[in-house]
Amino acid sequence: MSQNIILLSIKPIYVDKIFSGEKTVELRKVIPKALGTGDIVIVYASSPKKCIYGAFSVKKVIKGSPTELSERLIEKACIPPQDYFEYFDGKNYAYAIFIDQKIVFEEQTQLYKLRELLGGFRPPQNFRYLTPSEIALESINIDVLV
Repeated sequence: MSQNIILLSIKPIYVDKIFSGEKTVELRKVIPKALGTGDIVIVYASSPKKCIYGAFSVKKVIKGSPTELSERLIEKACIPPQDYFEYFDGKNYAYAIFIDQKIVFEEQTQLYKLRELLGGFRPPQNFRYLTPSEIALESINIDVLV
């Protein structure tokens, strides 16, 4: 695989909106330097779901000031304006990951199971690259996106 595969922790309310198609942009304060078109994002739904939920491919990534991106992206990101500006308060840059194809995994692997399978797995606070053994998990089937 030549593309990057990263794991992103996302709040369940936004996970649901991504996979329903309502949310088409994921906003971040920090992203991997090499993240770009065609890369794969594995979605970890944070508490209370605590599971690997699905994946999406990256259409494109843009960077800008929180103010300049707000007008174009708040609605696409499904975030209330107040929450948006609180999230980016004091930040010079905002990043927008545009969501392309997406898939909900047939089996959402729960955190306790991930820890059993991967020996002490810890979900990232923000993101992290996945190792080949993590990508090889049965529940992580990204073939449709590749």
